[in-house]
Amino acid sequence: MSLHRNPGASAPRATTITLETSFDDGANWRPVRLTRVGSGWKARIANPDAPGFVSLRAGVTDAAGDRVTQTITRAYAIG
Repeated sequence: MSLHRNPGASAPRATTITLETSFDDGANWRPVRLTRVGSGWKARIANPDAPGFVSLRAGVTDAAGDRVTQTITRAYAIG
């Protein structure tokens, strides 16, 4: 994961970065551990053995208190 701002936008420091996964189209969410790597973050997702889909929900809060959340339902298929 990495953060990008619109050109010309101020650059408040990110204070909270989150990633969650869902294996049931968003009915239940599980946090994913993020590891800082350079200017971004790395996540390792343990997919279940059963076929289906993985949904992702990422969030970031900056030092100014602004927050954005992005959800991708059925981001990728497994199995």
